[in-house]
Amino acid sequence: MAMIGPLTLNIFQPSMPRLTRELGAPRDIAQLTLSLYIFSMGVAQIVSGPLADRFGRRPVVLTALGLYVASSIAGFFAASLPMLVAARIGQALGATACLGLSRTVTADLSDRAGTARVIAYTTMAMVIAPMASPNIGATIDEIWGWRTIFMVCAAAGIAVAVYCLLQLEETRPGGLTPPTGREVYARSLALLRNRGFLRYAALATLGSACFFTILGATPHLIIEVMQRPPTDYARWFMVMSVGYALGNFATGRYTAAIGIDRMISLGNLIQTGGIVIMTGLALVPMMHPAAIFLPAMLVTLGNGMVLPNALAAGIQTDRLAAGAATGLAGFAQLLFASVASYVVLLLPGQTALPMALMMLGFAVLAQIVLPLSRTSRPDG
Repeated sequence: MAMIGPLTLNIFQPSMPRLTRELGAPRDIAQLTLSLYIFSMGVAQIVSGPLADRFGRRPVVLTALGLYVASSIAGFFAASLPMLVAARIGQALGATACLGLSRTVTADLSDRAGTARVIAYTTMAMVIAPMASPNIGATIDEIWGWRTIFMVCAAAGIAVAVYCLLQLEETRPGGLTPPTGREVYARSLALLRNRGFLRYAALATLGSACFFTILGATPHLIIEVMQRPPTDYARWFMVMSVGYALGNFATGRYTAAIGIDRMISLGNLIQTGGIVIMTGLALVPMMHPAAIFLPAMLVTLGNGMVLPNALAAGIQTDRLAAGAATGLAGFAQLLFASVASYVVLLLPGQTALPMALMMLGFAVLAQIVLPLSRTSRPDG
């Protein structure tokens, strides 16, 4: 469930420059296939979370997978950029509902520290998808064309749907009377007044914005400015995925001993250090993928420590509204990320400096948010 989202997001990235040429679309318009995808990921979470609190996790997951498969097939037959964007939006809605609800299911079965640990280890396994998917997408694009990517996504969606149909049990707390729509709405609204939830959601949002800024800017920088092939971009992208996996491993291994807040603080420090190094290399400027992706490995290492802990703490703020908390936190993350991934393309893009400075701003904001409403619980 968790893997289908990052697979679908990243498998299409190496095709962006080719898509722009084939459909005759300006680069900023073609970028909507990424930015609106990310925005739709946020919408999916804010809708699917409360629905899962109201109707249960299993039926919402299966409905989302049906939408995902149908949208992937529609993308294969898209005859214009608007049709392609619509198909990507449908993919995002279905895939991200599954990603968000995988975290909700985890929260149903764990305490705060346990949720952080399981999310981290799940994400560590899930990171195989963003590591492999750009290579898969680039290879498919070069051999069969970008449309075939959508059929690969449809096949993956069918496989996950069959597995969930056979194996996924309902995990919504069984001792509770299913809440009414009014109760779900009231609990969701209460989260927006909870300072602890808002702090953790903000930290997750700012960390995600750093990653999606890199995701939005690097295809243009590597493929068009540096004149590297899409497969080269895909291989360098794996460096970031390794960093994220290491951060997830550190979270799963050490959060119970160190505590959620300390792990978030350390992760923020590491990702800020990576951004500072990237900014320095961009000032030279050093025009090589290593100057972007090696510092980005530190950014994603920090992300791997910040995101699982911040999401786990936010989701566990109110166990009766775990779905809504997952959705609201995910919506904030992805709304901000969609804006970041689009805005970075509007900046002068011949070096990595605008991207690095934008990320540095997010890192500074995270450092400001860190001490606010800090929990005093030693276990995080």
